[in-house]
Amino acid sequence: MMTIELTATFAGLLFGSIGTLLTVRNHVRQINKDWREKWEMEINRQSQAKVKEYAAQRDFEHLQRNQEQIKESIKLLQDDREHQNRSLVELETMVKALYHQTNAIAAKIDASTGGWPRQPQRD
Repeated sequence: MMTIELTATFAGLLFGSIGTLLTVRNHVRQINKDWREKWEMEINRQSQAKVKEYAAQRDFEHLQRNQEQIKESIKLLQDDREHQNRSLVELETMVKALYHQTNAIAAKIDASTGGWPRQPQRD
């Protein structure tokens, strides 16, 4: 009888150890699975943060280039406006000079002819 009790005790200990081992193994697998999921989530979060950082940097650089282009365009427009203003001043000066020359020619004609020809006065 003792052998049966010993065998039963040994079998109980063996099956209990196997059950405990299976439980511990499943628990370790679950811990590994949870850790792997957390690790993948962290890697994913970090990669998304890098993508967002890159996109923000790219957008900022685009805005900087646009601002520089706008500055250059404004400078060109100001230069064109200054050129047009100078041209208008030159044209105004030329028109005034022509007006004065016309008046001078008219004065010379008036002085040499005794005035513009007049119609005879009627009695």
